[in-house]
Amino acid sequence: MLEQGLDRLDQGDYQGAIEKYTQALELNPDSAEAYHNRGLAYIRLQQYESALADLNKAISLNPDNAGAYNSRGGVYVNLQQYKNALADLNKALELNPDYASAYNNRGFVYVSLQQYESALANLNKAISLNPDDAKAYHNRGLAYLGLQQYQNAIADFNKTLELNPDSADAYNYRGRVYFSLQQYESALADLNKALELNPDSAEAYNYRGGAYLNLQQYKNAIADFNKALELNPDNAEAYLGRSGYYYQMGKRENAIADMEKAIQLFCQQGSSDACQKAQEVLRLMQTESQ
Repeated sequence: MLEQGLDRLDQGDYQGAIEKYTQALELNPDSAEAYHNRGLAYIRLQQYESALADLNKAISLNPDNAGAYNSRGGVYVNLQQYKNALADLNKALELNPDYASAYNNRGFVYVSLQQYESALANLNKAISLNPDDAKAYHNRGLAYLGLQQYQNAIADFNKTLELNPDSADAYNYRGRVYFSLQQYESALADLNKALELNPDSAEAYNYRGGAYLNLQQYKNAIADFNKALELNPDNAEAYLGRSGYYYQMGKRENAIADMEKAIQLFCQQGSSDACQKAQEVLRLMQTESQ
């Protein structure tokens, strides 16, 4: 049953894998491997609470399995429980100091916490241990983006796409780098590709809207900002972008309303710097409207 479950896991038949591992556990309720691998299948299906339950059980049955700590750390990352994630990833690396995947995951935690130098140290180590890991290059690209080291970020996203040509995220974030460099045509090319690969990316629509706005393609810009908000009504940056569109169109009331909504969301989501900057822009808008 364990081998059949692994075959289904490798084939991407995650529900089938769960069924096989469940059957294996009926035969052997103390199989740490079955709990661990069923947990991996739940992760692929984004059923994180079920994954957590299985990985907790796997660890209780085999407390020295670095892989189970790494997997559970990955679940905590997806649940944005970064303190728990770090504890598990530290444990995985204590058990296996050359565990590339754990360095990669810990690097991503530090990216999420905006601790970019710590992220770089971990991701450099991950890449030195596994030079063909597209995810590690992608995550290091995110760290470089956070540090505004744009050429390094582009190099890492290029490497990601060399290893994984269908990475929508790599196109999306390389597009964001080009946007930050005010290379809007290059940004458009990447964001178009990102949306071709993942048509439900609110982030990509938002940044493409920003590129269109800077290229004065106003109809395309407003369509993309609206689409970003349709996909994610809590996207503060899309309200910010649409506010800029309304401002350029001379629709000051609409611009102010969207800026106020962006401020509300930035503050609720803990983005204090973005919230403060948006408040400064709002004050300027209100002063001009008087």
